[in-house]
Amino acid sequence: EAIASAQTPAEATKVLYGPVLNDGPRLPVHIAGSCRNAGRIDAKAAFAVHWGLGNKYNVSYRVEGAPNEGRAVIMAIVLVLANASPNRSLEISTTSKYAIRAFSYWAGDNETRGWPCANGDLLRVACAFIRNR
Repeated sequence: EAIASAQTPAEATKVLYGPVLNDGPRLPVHIAGSCRNAGRIDAKAAFAVHWGLGNKYNVSYRVEGAPNEGRAVIMAIVLVLANASPNRSLEISTTSKYAIRAFSYWAGDNETRGWPCANGDLLRVACAFIRNR
């Protein structure tokens, strides 16, 4: 624990993800999440994954559990990571600043603290997929 607390967030993130093992051509995938009536009892959230025009793997789903846009986007990322070949580099495009920050800046620190953050359950799963790619 002393070593983990001495790491910067950037160092903790590098340790979390491990080395890059595949730096080949990237497979582009676009994701989006949305929430209607956020913060209200009647809130509904959903996400979409778009692999390309007419691709049979393009999907959209409603979010179960706490409906918010951040959770929707993280669920989309988990779905992408679960279904994409681990032998292929991915280029995941999103407009979600939350998702970008969650994976690029906060993940290592959140992992060392046991994922106490919002959507920690999903972020833990997504980061495990990334580490095992």
